[in-house]
Amino acid sequence: IAQTKLEHRFDVAGAQEYADAAAATRHIIHVVRTSVGEVLAFRAGVAQACVGDSTITVDLKKAGTTILTAAITIDSGDAAWAVLSATIDAEDVVVDDCLEVVVTVNAGTGTLGKGLFWSLSLYEASV
Repeated sequence: IAQTKLEHRFDVAGAQEYADAAAATRHIIHVVRTSVGEVLAFRAGVAQACVGDSTITVDLKKAGTTILTAAITIDSGDAAWAVLSATIDAEDVVVDDCLEVVVTVNAGTGTLGKGLFWSLSLYEASV
């Protein structure tokens, strides 16, 4: 099969330390390598649930702008190990697009969840 007839699926996962409360951060998690592609899914969750009014927000950005309809918000209503899915608003990607995860936290008067994790699924055409 010729390379030009192939599509490449990427599943990129990342996490913060299991025993540590979620922390605000920004990470480039993927750089698009081919001329066209599409973000298929973005998900996030925590290994240990938030308590009280604390919240964790996880966003997926392309060139500094969100590509989600709304960032994923994790709060005390979400169980440990629950995997929350985002709605993708701008799924198209092209060569050299940088995709980044942006995490913001608000401890409030509660306790932030621990072991934050996220997962990105996308495909890229071969050339």
